[in-house]
Amino acid sequence: MPVRKSNPLVRHIKRRLSEGVHKVKPVSRKVKSTHDTVLLSTLAHGSFVVFFLLGPLTMAVPLAIWILEHRRPKPVLQVEFHARQAFFYQLAVWAAAGALIGLSCLLMFIFIGLALIPFVILAFLAAVAYAVYGAIQVWNGNRFRYKFVTYYVERQRRK
Repeated sequence: MPVRKSNPLVRHIKRRLSEGVHKVKPVSRKVKSTHDTVLLSTLAHGSFVVFFLLGPLTMAVPLAIWILEHRRPKPVLQVEFHARQAFFYQLAVWAAAGALIGLSCLLMFIFIGLALIPFVILAFLAAVAYAVYGAIQVWNGNRFRYKFVTYYVERQRRK
């Protein structure tokens, strides 16, 4: 029968009890668990799904995660990177959607704008689906980078 290694916390408590010290303090963890890291990164990417309810306010979620993580004494770089990347992706999508909607409104006068509206909706839904894909990839522990936004995010990180 193989010998099972005990948990470090259990060994610490047993050692303290064998020393006669009965006030056992739990071992503090200074690093966030990987579950919290994955959860925050997934939330940053997946927040774009609620765009039907919040509109452009969906950018507030990755922005808040990015700012709060950046201000921590020891920020988790993975969470900060994913939040920054999700924020700039959503900003780019909202800017492109605004430009396409403005163009279709201008072209309404010659009836071409009406034909563009379904394409604008499909492009926006494709952008949301790509954000969901990113959230799933991060949740599964895979590396994920948006194709067109990552260059800007990494360039800004070096500054």
